[in-house]
Amino acid sequence: MSSKKRPLVLVTGGTGFLGSALSKSLLEKGFRVRVSTRIQGKLPSCLEGKVDLARGFDLAEETDWNDALVGVDFVVHCAARVHVLKEHSLDPEGDFLRENVTSTLRLASQAADLGISRFVFISSIGVNGGVTFDKPFRHDDAPSPVSPYAHSKYLAEKALRKLSKETGLEVVSIRPPLIYGKDAPGNFSQLTRLIDSKVPLPFGLLNNKRSFVSVENIVDFIGHSLTNDKAAGEVFLISDGKDVSTRQFIKAISHANRQSVVLLPVPLFLLKVLFLVLGKAGVYEKLCGNLQLDIEHTKSTTGWRPVTAGEGSMAKHLLEEC
Repeated sequence: MSSKKRPLVLVTGGTGFLGSALSKSLLEKGFRVRVSTRIQGKLPSCLEGKVDLARGFDLAEETDWNDALVGVDFVVHCAARVHVLKEHSLDPEGDFLRENVTSTLRLASQAADLGISRFVFISSIGVNGGVTFDKPFRHDDAPSPVSPYAHSKYLAEKALRKLSKETGLEVVSIRPPLIYGKDAPGNFSQLTRLIDSKVPLPFGLLNNKRSFVSVENIVDFIGHSLTNDKAAGEVFLISDGKDVSTRQFIKAISHANRQSVVLLPVPLFLLKVLFLVLGKAGVYEKLCGNLQLDIEHTKSTTGWRPVTAGEGSMAKHLLEEC
C-alpha cells in the first residue's frame, strides 16, 4: 500500500489476545492501526510506537467514540463482555446486553455518522448453537444461541444489519469457534492449565470432531475481509478447515508446550455419567461433543484460504510470541 493512502483501522479491544494479534497482522499488511482500550489498558511491547493508542473507551451506553473514530477508514470490533467464570454481577444478562449490544450499536452508529465504510464485528459460533450432530453449522443456519453471551452476540448482529440498511455502513460479521494460540484466554487457558497439572485425563478414547481456529488464521481473515468487496453484508464462519478431536487437540497442546500427557481410555458413556454426576453437563458437551463448522461459504465468497490448517500446525502456533 502507498504510505499516502494506507487505510486507518480502529481495533477495539486492541490490547487483548485477539486484538493485539490482529493489530500486529494489520501493520504487516500495510494498514495503519489505532487501538482503543479501557482506561487501564496497556499496549504489548510488540505494538509500542507502532500504533495509535486511544485509551478510556469502555463498553458503556454513554461512551462517545468520536475521538477514537476521527480519520478512521475501517473498524474491527473485538472488544466484548465475554464468558465470566466467576460471575459477580447482580445482573449478568443485562450486562451482556449493555456491553455487547447497546455499546456495539452506539459505536457502529457513530462510525456510520462519520462516513466510515466498513464495520467488522467479531461475533461467536455460539450464535449458531453449542453442539452439532449430523452436519456442521453453516452461515445461513437459523440462529440458536444457548448462553447469555451468545444471545447478546446474536442481538448485536441483528442490530448491525438493521443499522446497515438504514445508513449504508458495510457490516461483516465473523463467527469463530475457540481461538487458540499462545496465552489465549478462556476455555483454551483452562485446558492448558489442566494439562499443566499433570493429572491423567480421561479422553484417550474420544473421537469427537471439533472445529478450532488458530489466532493466525482468524487475524489473516479479518484483514482479508476489510477490503474484499464481496464480504460486505455477509456472515462468515471461520476455522482452520480441518476438524480434530479433543484428544488430538490436547496432544497438540502438550506437544507444543514440550510436556507429556496421560490420556486414559475411559469409555464415552462412563465419561458422560461422570460429568452428569458432577453437575458438569455443559463442560462434557464442550469437551466431548461435536462442534463442526462449514467454511465453504467463507472460502467461495471471499477467495480466502486458511494460512495454516489441522493438528500438524498447532504446535507452531501455540508457541508463537506476539
